[in-house]
Amino acid sequence: MFPLIKRHAFKSSLCLLTVSLLSACGGEGESGGLSPEPNPLTQDQRYDLLYRSTFGPKPNSYQELADLGYSRWLDRQFSMTPSLHLSRLTQYPLEDGRDSYNQSDRVSVWWDLSLNAPDQLRQRVAFALSEIFVISRYGASLNGRVLEMTDYYDMLITHAFANYRELIESVTLHAAMGDYLSMMANQKADPDSNRYPDETTHVK
Repeated sequence: MFPLIKRHAFKSSLCLLTVSLLSACGGEGESGGLSPEPNPLTQDQRYDLLYRSTFGPKPNSYQELADLGYSRWLDRQFSMTPSLHLSRLTQYPLEDGRDSYNQSDRVSVWWDLSLNAPDQLRQRVAFALSEIFVISRYGASLNGRVLEMTDYYDMLITHAFANYRELIESVTLHAAMGDYLSMMANQKADPDSNRYPDETTHVK
């Protein structure tokens, strides 16, 4: 059975990261040691945490972390409504007489929300998951399936803080992964008719 990675475990990991930042910097919080929140981190440690958990610190995100402290900042990030890419994509106006969206539109939405969405931690985790559970527009049948690829990324955003069992099931059953792994509409193996999975080669 797949191990369950619950939200509180994920938060604990990030909190441990924060503690390690304190040790790595060889410094103490403003009040010495692991100070009570809201401000246990030094300025450099706050920036380091934001670089690791978002797509980069901004003046307002730095101030929010400073005001809340890392634990309450994480709680706020976990509780935010996911910023989904497909709904933003379908708001984009189609230009040049096009009747469908292209990969450039999808990438533009990715940059927009990755840099500007308020749920930065979720967006950063989804990006990390996309580097593990890979699909691609290249070398497969997904180049023209912009909405399908965007919906796949939204699935990673939705499950960014879910348990691993739910995540891997959603990845496996998503149509984009089925297309990418060429398992969409595959028939059951039948040795009598020389039909085998892609992973094996049998020629009679």
